[in-house]
Amino acid sequence: MKIKKLQALFLLLAGFIGTSLLATDFVGIDTGELAVTNPIAAREYYASGYYKKTYTLKIEKEYFIGKYEVTKALWDEVLRMGAGKWL
Repeated sequence: MKIKKLQALFLLLAGFIGTSLLATDFVGIDTGELAVTNPIAAREYYASGYYKKTYTLKIEKEYFIGKYEVTKALWDEVLRMGAGKWL
């Protein structure tokens, strides 16, 4: 399922549940590969010989991730909607 279809489904679901979550509060992450810097090797001189400086990150399934941290109020709302039974 592509990101655009997921966004449409999310909007429909958010409207149905009546939540204050907005589809614009999330970013779609597509599949693919990306060369990234290893933060340990970049900052720790003694670890640079042990850890690779870069590695390939492979994303096999698209997903959504929040742009912002989850607040206590939002977490309480999610639990109130019944999501606590899956946690």
